[in-house]
Amino acid sequence: MTPPDRHQHTPDEERRIRDAALDETLADTFPASDPLSSDPNPDDDTVLDTPDAGDDRSARQAVASRPADIPLLFARCWNSRDPDALASLFDEDAEFVNVTGLWWHDRAAIRKAHAYGLDRIFNTSTLSVTDTRVKTLDADVAVVHARMTLVGQTPVGEVRRPGTRTTMFSFVARRVGDSWSCASAQNTDVVPHMETNVVDEGGAFRSANYRDARVR
Repeated sequence: MTPPDRHQHTPDEERRIRDAALDETLADTFPASDPLSSDPNPDDDTVLDTPDAGDDRSARQAVASRPADIPLLFARCWNSRDPDALASLFDEDAEFVNVTGLWWHDRAAIRKAHAYGLDRIFNTSTLSVTDTRVKTLDADVAVVHARMTLVGQTPVGEVRRPGTRTTMFSFVARRVGDSWSCASAQNTDVVPHMETNVVDEGGAFRSANYRDARVR
């Protein structure tokens, strides 16, 4: 008998198959330690504390009652363009590394950087948290990873309609009294179907997939 004709994949189909296999491989390679956090943040503003009259604090404070609140509060402060409340999530001597490797060494620097960003780069943006995982190291220390989605970034140069970005945030949180504070944070852009980065001969920073020798 003549075997039935087998479908020959087009180059685009082959690429989609390879991309799906790569995504599955990467997901299996870097598993999360703890399950997703399913307990949502309160819908009201009780987690944003407004100082009483006579309180020497001049700005609203974001108060995290558990580690998983930190990325949710970060996004809420971002969307309300409130760098003071955002900075209050961090220790006074906290560290923060952004997606391009800019490194800020204390709460004041984190506040200044985000005040600029929320005014110039992300002034019409919306940040949302899609996944959160918490790894408890001991009773007073936890690592929080959060996948976030950013839309509405401010146009720049030839880019008139910036697209949606997905990032992976990591927060090192510690218990301070009845609340949690962030000692360190790092944000990383998610580049779909890519494995690493490479600098080309011209000095341009590009993403690379070594499985199919793809660079972009």
